[in-house]
Amino acid sequence: MAILALLSGFLVLNFRASGTSANARLQTAYVVIADIRDAQARAIAGTQYEGSSVCGYGVHYSDPMQYVLFARLKTASCPSVPQTYQPGDAIVATKKLVNTRMSISTPFSDIYFELPDPKTYIGGNNGAGLSTTISIIVTSPLSSATVISVSTSGKIDITP
Repeated sequence: MAILALLSGFLVLNFRASGTSANARLQTAYVVIADIRDAQARAIAGTQYEGSSVCGYGVHYSDPMQYVLFARLKTASCPSVPQTYQPGDAIVATKKLVNTRMSISTPFSDIYFELPDPKTYIGGNNGAGLSTTISIIVTSPLSSATVISVSTSGKIDITP
């Protein structure tokens, strides 16, 4: 009985720690990257959103626990509208971090993929060498961050 109790105690402690480990941060970061890639893939495919033509798809920071995927519905002139989230844009999905012990440490610039190329915009700009970072941290206890970097070339890097 004592041996089983001891082993059970170790399992419970390891299970609690696993939700705040570096692997947990990486898993959360990979989910965020998958959502960014989803927006990018929708732009590459030129898919419509709910039967309406779109100018592009993007990712917008909402708060430390969530972000939204949005679609810019096509109007008379797509390029004249800033390539950042606007109140009239359609919300494709609201994404919450599944692991409640994780958060996005600081707001990140909007990431927008414009059809048909797709051109990548960071914070409304698509100049060469621009990028934004998304830092995933454990909220309590504070630890080092897993950093996602997205550039205007469309490249996504991760630093564990």
